[in-house]
Amino acid sequence: MVGKRREESCSEARSKETKKNPEEEAEVKGRVKEGGLAKDVQTLEASSLPTKAIPAKPLRHHSANKRTYISYSVIFEGAHVLISLAVFSLGISPNGMHVLPAHEQALRGAEERAHTANALKASGTSSDAYTPAELQQCALWCVSESKTSRELFRGVRDRAMLLVSAGTAFRGDSARMVQWSDLFISEVPLQEVRPDYLLPVGVCMLLGFFALSNVSQVLGVYSDNAKHNQQGRVDEFGMIRHRIVELCPIGATALLFWAHFHVLECPPPDFAPDFTDKNFGQFGRRDWYSCHLFYGTEVNKAMSYDNHYDRIKRIHEACMISLTKVTHATRHFGAQNARNHGASVNGAKAMGGWSDSGSYRACYDRTFPLDALLASAMFNGRDPSSYFLARDTLDPPQDLLLCTFPWVEEQESALLARQSAHRSAADIALYQFLRVLKWFRRVLLQDAAVLFCRYPSLPMFGYVPFNGARFQEYAKGASDAIAAAELRARCAFENVPVNLVTGMQALLTESHLARERDAANVKAYHERMMQRVDALELAVVSQKPTRTSRKTRAGAAADAAAAATFAVPAAVPAAAPSSAPFTVPAAPAPVVASVVMPPPSLSPAAPPLPHPAFHHPATASSAPAYSLALPAPAPAPWLPSNPLPVTTPDPRTKKRDLLLQKYGQKCIACHEWRLVDGQLTPVYALQAVKTVSDVWTEYTLGLNERLPVRELEESWGPKWRMNVSGVKTEWSRRKPIIGIITELADKPCWSVDLALRFLQTEFKSYSARKFYEYIKKAENHQEVIEHSNSFP
Repeated sequence: MVGKRREESCSEARSKETKKNPEEEAEVKGRVKEGGLAKDVQTLEASSLPTKAIPAKPLRHHSANKRTYISYSVIFEGAHVLISLAVFSLGISPNGMHVLPAHEQALRGAEERAHTANALKASGTSSDAYTPAELQQCALWCVSESKTSRELFRGVRDRAMLLVSAGTAFRGDSARMVQWSDLFISEVPLQEVRPDYLLPVGVCMLLGFFALSNVSQVLGVYSDNAKHNQQGRVDEFGMIRHRIVELCPIGATALLFWAHFHVLECPPPDFAPDFTDKNFGQFGRRDWYSCHLFYGTEVNKAMSYDNHYDRIKRIHEACMISLTKVTHATRHFGAQNARNHGASVNGAKAMGGWSDSGSYRACYDRTFPLDALLASAMFNGRDPSSYFLARDTLDPPQDLLLCTFPWVEEQESALLARQSAHRSAADIALYQFLRVLKWFRRVLLQDAAVLFCRYPSLPMFGYVPFNGARFQEYAKGASDAIAAAELRARCAFENVPVNLVTGMQALLTESHLARERDAANVKAYHERMMQRVDALELAVVSQKPTRTSRKTRAGAAADAAAAATFAVPAAVPAAAPSSAPFTVPAAPAPVVASVVMPPPSLSPAAPPLPHPAFHHPATASSAPAYSLALPAPAPAPWLPSNPLPVTTPDPRTKKRDLLLQKYGQKCIACHEWRLVDGQLTPVYALQAVKTVSDVWTEYTLGLNERLPVRELEESWGPKWRMNVSGVKTEWSRRKPIIGIITELADKPCWSVDLALRFLQTEFKSYSARKFYEYIKKAENHQEVIEHSNSFP
């Protein structure tokens, strides 16, 4: 007990000796708090120890997420205090010890945020992402502006890079690193339809029928070096064919390979491994692994950031799109588009590779997010059975398929031979790549057929195989056939429960497309027969004698009348709708469907009549002598495969429209307009002038109700001269006159009116041409300038 009391009294005495002085304590606290040092302080309690502070000493320094983290060691007598500080790097002086006050940092950040917010408000992009219509406009512009094969390839590459990045929510660096060997084909099971069913849904899944068309696949992309993946983990990203062909990333990638092998005519790389290089281990060196999907000038080198930035920036400027992001803009669009079409938050994060805490997604969850795949392709991410691609039912001819990437089968055989000869010659990446190219044949022709119907003037249709009669015959009416099949299927089930419509609509769509193909074949056969008959008639007529009797002439007239009767059939009653009859009970009882399938083919003796609701160009052209006055067509109905309406102004007419508002219709109508490098450019011939004042008036105000030459020069540069030698020569004469007037007007206390008055007074006898001949000599030009100094 005595020892315990003695210990307590010693402790009491020690406590009194080391009792804190309030003023000293406030000074220490102020020193710690200065510059924000009180943030995140972890202090060891030392109430019984001396509190004299020793100057702080920085222990370590590192940066992350644009912040600088500094750990300070503050040592009190008997206690060690570790202070971890997170401040903006701009707030630290070069010696690392002084930290700016927090309110100064806040003011700096507020000013920067205000500038950014104002820029977004002014540009109308508060979300700072593409709209679907803007992305479609950019994609079409890429393949519309090209004159050479190299320019066409660049446009196709930019379009593919744009759409692939949007479909996968890639960052710019992730897109630039994709290689050929990263592509593969995969499938996604749809348990909502039936067990073990694979994406995409075929037809009549709910009724238990099998799909009539080939099952499309998911295009997968390996990525092992993204920004969020610095450990070399192999991530998998996926895409499916888009509902809208103009926005389809898979069709754009197929078109990119077509441009590489068929437009640039690049040979396929050497796929055989080189086992002689000992630096590459058991499987040897495989040079084709370095081929990049989006390359700049050389296929084995990735595109640079500057090139990527410049190309996307050029697209934005041409399409008048204002975004603060350039190479990163598609990542914003990918996330928003997926969420807008029903993808869950987790599905959207998995689609774009946004990191999650824990190792589940990184190590164990290797499946594609189904809802995000569907939503990214603008289908309903919450209803997998809604996926149906009408253009996938267009079966391309076999000869067209084989003329695209014709070396694929040869490389498959060579791969099998190498594997048999050498066990290490197996190449799973090459096997997948060749599978991708074989699938791309079908995708390329189907998407190109629809694009050809909508945009036949695209430069890509001037190359093989799109410039041949075989493809154009296949593509003729593809878009109309798809629209007609979708519309008929929808009308046939307008009042049917939605779940049943989903399955039956696909069945009728494929059925109608099959009938359209049969009808086209019958019509082509009929036209060939008619051509042969015409040839025989010509041969018979050419062998008849020149002098004919009255009886012979009467017979010829009868034959002509019969031919005319055959060419123009008599009016027939309107054909019944070709959609299959379908009955549904009125009550919401179990639905019983009765589908009457059409015959598989039609007889040539009875060619089908075109459906009255759709236009058939071939049928209309068969009787050119007759024309019917039809009422204006009704607005086209909305269909799943319709392109998005583009409401933004056409960039080709942007400058003309601005001048129309400034100068009026009468002035604009005086000019002929031609499309030069994607811009409507006025054709202008310099007007006849006599005096120097006329030259200036034509330059600034315009003569004869035409545009001023200065407006032409500022808006179109040399393009308005259309490379016409006479216009270029005359402009070279008038340009020095304009230059000297401008030089005089820029003198102190001078103006344009004073400069013109000076020239009219001192050089009154000179015509515009004579004055040019005078001042084109340097000494005479300088003499005019010096003489103006004495002009009142």
